[in-house]
Amino acid sequence: MRGRREAGEDLTPEDLITVELGRARRSDPGYDEGAVDDLLDDVVAAMREGSLTPGQLARWRQRLEPVTRRLRPGYDRGQVDALLDRLHSQLAAPTPPAGAPTAPGPSGAGIGNDQEAVAQQYAREDRLETRRSVWRGTADGTDPVAVAVEALAAAAPRDLLEIGCGTGEFASRVAARLPGARLVATDQSPRMVELAAQRGLDARPVDASELPFGDDAFDAVAAMWMLYHVPDLDRTLAQVRRVLRPDGVLIAMTNGDGHLADLLTAAGGEPIRTQFSRENGATTLRRHFAHVEQIDFDTRAVFPDHGAAQAYLATFDPALAEQLPPFAGEAEFAGAATLFIAT
Repeated sequence: MRGRREAGEDLTPEDLITVELGRARRSDPGYDEGAVDDLLDDVVAAMREGSLTPGQLARWRQRLEPVTRRLRPGYDRGQVDALLDRLHSQLAAPTPPAGAPTAPGPSGAGIGNDQEAVAQQYAREDRLETRRSVWRGTADGTDPVAVAVEALAAAAPRDLLEIGCGTGEFASRVAARLPGARLVATDQSPRMVELAAQRGLDARPVDASELPFGDDAFDAVAAMWMLYHVPDLDRTLAQVRRVLRPDGVLIAMTNGDGHLADLLTAAGGEPIRTQFSRENGATTLRRHFAHVEQIDFDTRAVFPDHGAAQAYLATFDPALAEQLPPFAGEAEFAGAATLFIAT
């Protein structure tokens, strides 16, 4: 039997079977051998044909989730996960460096950090509300936004700043939870600032890469699903660090590479990779913060029908929406949200 290969070396079908699968089999009698065998057999077949793509791998990873939930605790799930992570890194294009434009990928999916596309996307609220409407918490009922609100509350801030506040939905929840705190909600979109102000918030048009506040002005900064849109990520984070007091906290939410990968690939697209994600966010944050905590959430998008799923995709890629194969009734697709708490 071969030993484990170092990260970055090419994997072969023999590695998949003898090393990774073999170790998983031996780890626990409750291992659902047939289910994971089927998964890896598909991967091996695609490798031999030279047709394995990141999209295929993302779909197979979704199949792995319910399998591992049925296994007993002795199962070394990490072995299979590590295998698929390494294989995915070999297949995927390199993550764009901070500040490099991350416009739509091969499918056209996603908004990226192209500023013209971002401005168009958020010039009005309908696209954002369409996407927001389908999201549910995790299978156990956890709401990632509620966790983010409580993370802010735990810091007991007197002065809070949100960058990229959108319609003000998150800032309103924070204001209700921390009624004694001063909260400033900012966004580059005039329409989003207008909507946030209609909620009674102190809402201002602000470029997150040029924050018009003094040093040490805030105890906490929130950046909810927006750092993948900024043109220069390190510049923005440096600004955040500057306006935070020495013991201040950044609360940042984002998505993972597998976010809605099953829906995207079903429509013929590819998973969306951004400059700030579950996979690369901690590394970037550690360039500016001493301590970074990461909390992952397996969220769910629930579409009442095929038309609703098409409407969601059409908010960022109408052509992809047209390619989505028909399905009957309600459908649920897996999301991947991540909360970073940086101090």
